[in-house]
Amino acid sequence: MSEFVTLDEIRAAKERIAGVAVRTPLYRVERARLRMGKFPEPDFDLYIKAESEQPIGSFKLRGAYNMVSQLSPEALGRGVITYSSGNPRAGCRLCRAGAGGEGGNRDAKQRSRGEEGCNTGAGRGDC
Repeated sequence: MSEFVTLDEIRAAKERIAGVAVRTPLYRVERARLRMGKFPEPDFDLYIKAESEQPIGSFKLRGAYNMVSQLSPEALGRGVITYSSGNPRAGCRLCRAGAGGEGGNRDAKQRSRGEEGCNTGAGRGDC
């Protein structure tokens, strides 16, 4: 395995996430807004990629779905553990539910207390 992501891997991931992750727009930042906020004006046009418009409100859906969609049914059946209880967890829950796996997860704090918990993001209701 190469330490760098190849163009073929990027293209394959693009195909896997098609229909799940939305194509988010680029918004041009108006120079007047920069001046109002007392930000220095760059010598180039500045654009913002609006990943907050993804179903879970974050770009993390792309990576989570790409990885989970490649799991075998057996691996998916064993579950997916996320490091965070935030956006990565919501992304994994959404794609696990779409892939036929159970959508429930517990974060580290809930596991330490032995409580079941559900994320309240786009994947809610899958617990």
